Amino acid sequence: MLKNCAEIFNKHKDREKAEQKEKISQLYKSISELKYENDWIKKIRTFSLKERLKLFEKSDRQYSMLKQCALLGINRTTLYYKPVGINNMDCEMMNLLYEQYTKAPFCGVSMMREFLRSKEYEVGKEHFQSLLRKMGFEAIYPRMNLSKPRIEHKVYPYVRI
Repeated sequence: MLKNCAEIFNKHKDREKAEQKEKISQLYKSISELKYENDWIKKIRTFSLKERLKLFEKSDRQYSMLKQCALLGINRTTLYYKPVGINNMDCEMMNLLYEQYTKAPFCGVSMMREFLRSKEYEVGKEHFQSLLRKMGFEAIYPRMNLSKPRIEHKVYPYVRI
């Protein structure tokens, strides 16, 4: 019995060592995964939203949708968003605005809106402004600080400003 007593305690220590080695291997595995994710995140954060959306994989079994969105820095609702096209009424108004803008680029929001109202189109100010922004139209008028001299212009000592 005394001879076998030492072996009983050694078996318990061997089991503890095996469990400890398994825990260490799991920790190294998780460290390598985290290092890979960290490097991946650093690289991806420089991409645009469209590029990051292309990297999203619905069939990925390793990472859930929530985890992928967190890693890519994307809000999950952007995955489900489908852009709405421009309706026919807006297209008609935009065509009329284009014609009028080419004739009179100095007209502002109120004048252009009155032009549309004369053509029997009823539209609110905010919606109208968003249409103009989509088209990239802006009234041509003198901007601020037109009388200030530019740096590259020569200054003559006898001319006072």
